[in-house]
Amino acid sequence: MIYSLGMRLFRNEEDAQDFIQDVYLEAYRKRERYQGRSRYSTYLYSLALHYGLNRIRKRKLDFELLDEATTAAPEEEAPPEGDPSVVREELGLLPEVYRLPIVLHYYEKMSIARIAESLDQNENTVKSYLHRGRKILKQKIEQRKQS
Repeated sequence: MIYSLGMRLFRNEEDAQDFIQDVYLEAYRKRERYQGRSRYSTYLYSLALHYGLNRIRKRKLDFELLDEATTAAPEEEAPPEGDPSVVREELGLLPEVYRLPIVLHYYEKMSIARIAESLDQNENTVKSYLHRGRKILKQKIEQRKQS
């Protein structure tokens, strides 16, 4: 569970392994915060997600400037479909600016508002990233089907 989150966030085995160690150390340090209102696995996953997003934010990613225009609300658009292994592979190749909102929205089931808050972005910017990311992903999947 934590490993797959690490792989989706960092796209790299070594970074995912470091992430797992850091998450478990952080969980140990913050063990007194667990109040038992949910399963421990839910608490751990939430802690890991926030820890990973903070780690990414600290990397000070160089986000591209995007215009805010979108043709449809991202919540209404479906993620690109295709062979799951191809979708995962192409998703892993997307720049983080597009990949993270897609992962958080479709795989982690986070709302646009929560993604915007987590990534410290405007909601319209997140919608734009989702829209463009899906568009790029769809194009890449179509190119693979044709070749």
